[in-house]
Amino acid sequence: MRDEAPFQQENGMRLLLATAVAVPLMCSAPTTVAAQSFLENFARRAADRVATAATERVTSAAESVISGEDGSANEGPEAAAPRRAASPSPAAVPSGPTPWPLNPADATYTGDLEFAPADEARVRGLHEFSRVRCMDCEGGYSFDSWITHHTDMDGEGVGGLVVGQSLSWTGIEASGRLEIVSESPVGPFACKPARMVMTGGEQTYAAPRLYCFGKSHQFAREMWVEVL
Repeated sequence: MRDEAPFQQENGMRLLLATAVAVPLMCSAPTTVAAQSFLENFARRAADRVATAATERVTSAAESVISGEDGSANEGPEAAAPRRAASPSPAAVPSGPTPWPLNPADATYTGDLEFAPADEARVRGLHEFSRVRCMDCEGGYSFDSWITHHTDMDGEGVGGLVVGQSLSWTGIEASGRLEIVSESPVGPFACKPARMVMTGGEQTYAAPRLYCFGKSHQFAREMWVEVL
């Protein structure tokens, strides 16, 4: 009969050895998985922090360049020129009675004076309102609003009028009336803003006018002239 003691002892040693090998394996598998998961999470969080920090640095640098707060942007020969402070608005051109020219300080001759398009359009409308046919005038048309056809500019004409006084005349189809509304220096010229009213039948048309004393151009003589 086989001696059971050595057999049982051998089996016990085998079981102990198997247990000794199995337990570390059983314990090490979850530990390895957990460690790997921890390292992956740690690496992911570290990468996220690096990416976030880099984005913040790029954004901050861009904002500094745009706002001009980054002093280094203006250093070196190829640096961008610093932004200049906004220039103050030019002083408004002094105004006066209508019609007032846009460039009174720049005019050497009365013919240099320029006016707003609305004022010029109003005078063109006045002339168009008073346009008449004629046989002996250039182009076959004349204008009852041309005051020089009916009165002198100097002497008893426009030059002799004061504020409140007026001139009246009768044209071919319309009658006219010019009233001085002010006496105002315009640049280097003595000027008289006026109001002209043309009446044809039952209709009337009015427009602001301006007469000044001076040379209309380099070769003209000084006199009262129709500027607008």
